[in-house]
Amino acid sequence: MKHYTNIVLIALTLLLGVGTLCAQDVVLSDAQKLSSKTPNLRILGKNNEGIIIYKFGKDANVIEAYNSNLMLKWSQTLNIKQENSNIEEIFLYPDYSLAFFKTQEKSNTVVFAQRLSAKFKGDGKFIVMDTLFETKPDVDARMKIIHSQDKSHVSMYYPVVSSSGTLEKIRVVGIDNNMELRYRQDVFFTNIPANFGLVSVKALNNNQLVFLFENYNRGKRRFADEKEYLVYQYNGNNGELSQINFLLNKPIYGLLRMEVDNVNGKLTVAGFYTDESRNEALGYFVESWDIENRLIVVQYDQPFGSALLAKVMGGDTTNNLTGLASFQPKELILRFDGGVVLMAESEYVNMESENMPTFMPSAGPNFRTVNVYYFNDILTLSTKPDGTMDWFNVLRKKQISEDDEGFFSSYSILTADGKLHFVYNEEIFYKTNVSEYIVDATGKAGRNYLFNAGTKELMLAPGIAKQISGRELLIPSFRNRSIKFVKITF
Repeated sequence: MKHYTNIVLIALTLLLGVGTLCAQDVVLSDAQKLSSKTPNLRILGKNNEGIIIYKFGKDANVIEAYNSNLMLKWSQTLNIKQENSNIEEIFLYPDYSLAFFKTQEKSNTVVFAQRLSAKFKGDGKFIVMDTLFETKPDVDARMKIIHSQDKSHVSMYYPVVSSSGTLEKIRVVGIDNNMELRYRQDVFFTNIPANFGLVSVKALNNNQLVFLFENYNRGKRRFADEKEYLVYQYNGNNGELSQINFLLNKPIYGLLRMEVDNVNGKLTVAGFYTDESRNEALGYFVESWDIENRLIVVQYDQPFGSALLAKVMGGDTTNNLTGLASFQPKELILRFDGGVVLMAESEYVNMESENMPTFMPSAGPNFRTVNVYYFNDILTLSTKPDGTMDWFNVLRKKQISEDDEGFFSSYSILTADGKLHFVYNEEIFYKTNVSEYIVDATGKAGRNYLFNAGTKELMLAPGIAKQISGRELLIPSFRNRSIKFVKITF
């Protein structure tokens, strides 16, 4: 285990002069060889035992606990009651965890829940959540388990589709964090057109679910009166299903982002809008509904404006930019006052060919075709509670990689003390510098150098990082067929 102190990072920042002084504490775990039995991992978070990592594969499920210095405390095979089962989800609580798994019994799939101790030993609580009369491949592809923000409400949902692929119903089962059943029901959506599919489900703190359906044809047509998204709210306390209506009458550019605002009792969606051409984003929109009565409380849309577009262009107004073509909404963060921060990243893929040298006679040049992934600037846009723009900023970066689906690109984000921290690899190269942007509550941004990945034999994978506490971000690193964990404390 290597521990790099605040003093080292402060000294590096002073020497390099790369922005506001930072005093982050960075800790690295020892390197571990990647195992063929547990090639996948998930950062579960932090409980009374420390930082918990779940490693899994086809025939193995291993839990590891690390202390604050990322020294391994213990490692063990997950102890679940039902043998020959597939783990679906594990949710952490301070002194226990809930594990959800499924097993095949003849032609049916049985979904179980089990309470485990902080050290992941079975403590006796074990229930059958439901039996799904569907084939294992269908259940593996469509069943999901989610929890509410406060983890008091855990729900399993499973869309049941017809032989033609249209949605028939959604099976929902809800329990509380004591594994007591709150609802079990087939929810029928009689008005969902065949060209709509389920893309997101959110669990509310009060035994309710929100379903978001997307029109799969919306990007292939010119804008018409046909809806692009449909939102439904299911109340597990009384079994009622209600539709929530959009007021936005403009085409949506890219993906819609949806979050539950439990502090202000709202459901909020935000994103970019476009026009009939759908070639670029022209502005942003925000809509919010009161969770209790499902009535609209915020509906606002606004063009980006010349100041924002000039900021994206770096002040160069000679290009006559009218909108944003490569920026895609990535994340929606809720402000405590009811406003939102919408983040969009410039992201695109090009298929490119290059001439390959050869020492063999040939009739013509030899070409290699590669997919080149670009992950560039980040647009941060913050709104007031009524949806009007509060501030915006553009965080500059340029990441290019080949045939890796951008695994080491993009960024990790941590929120703390009213600030946003964006951690990223400056280049997709094993000797890259790792840096961060800090954006405060007024939109002011500063960039800090953190460390050089090459000197520490790291290659961070920002996309699978996790904020494990109010000030701690844990990022996996993959290099030389080994894995390390990097904990940054802000």
